[in-house]
Amino acid sequence: MKRRKQAIIALSALLLCAECCSFYMFKKHRPSTAVLQPQAQRQITFPGNIHRTINFLDTADFRKRPQACVYSWAKETTTPAEMERLLNGFGIRNINNKAHLLCTILYCNRDEVAYSLKAENIYGILVITNDEQGYMYTQLFRRNGAHFDHLRAFDAKIWRLYCKMQDDIAKVLSGRKTDLGYSVNIGFKESTYKEARRGLETDLLQEAIDKALDTLATVTEMPLSPDQ
Repeated sequence: MKRRKQAIIALSALLLCAECCSFYMFKKHRPSTAVLQPQAQRQITFPGNIHRTINFLDTADFRKRPQACVYSWAKETTTPAEMERLLNGFGIRNINNKAHLLCTILYCNRDEVAYSLKAENIYGILVITNDEQGYMYTQLFRRNGAHFDHLRAFDAKIWRLYCKMQDDIAKVLSGRKTDLGYSVNIGFKESTYKEARRGLETDLLQEAIDKALDTLATVTEMPLSPDQ
């Protein structure tokens, strides 16, 4: 009886020790929530003679984070009129509700020269506008030679654009599932837009994205340049 009691105590102590170790390891290795800081800034001239300072993550971050939703972003705010001029410079004119342009996301292949952001490397564009009710409207444009095709199947009225959605959109626009390059976020930061409180047609947008992803028959790896 005494041995049994000692064995129970020893087992309990062992389990307690294991729990403490597990808690310590979780605290030590849990994902960091730190905001990524730009490692480089470059003055970029976009079509429409739009000049913006772009914050870039370090190229080592690109290697570790292949998702296109880990992007570079414009330091300065960009007005709806300026965004319209930028899109017009890419030959894009059929913009929904263009007076309320909220954000333009340029999906890019990796440049041979780090941080150069060549216009010919842009393979797709996501345009987001908003309305007074707090909903967003999406439009996708995919490069086709020298111009961009409007993919009308992805026109949607949604209440939120999820990070995974941005990543999946890159797969649709690039026609591949890996090495998606990066994206550049150019937005109207002074907008008074407030997100709607409930969803609307978000599932329909995701269904269109999923359907397009199912048609990707091959997975193409894009070679990285030596400095990336």
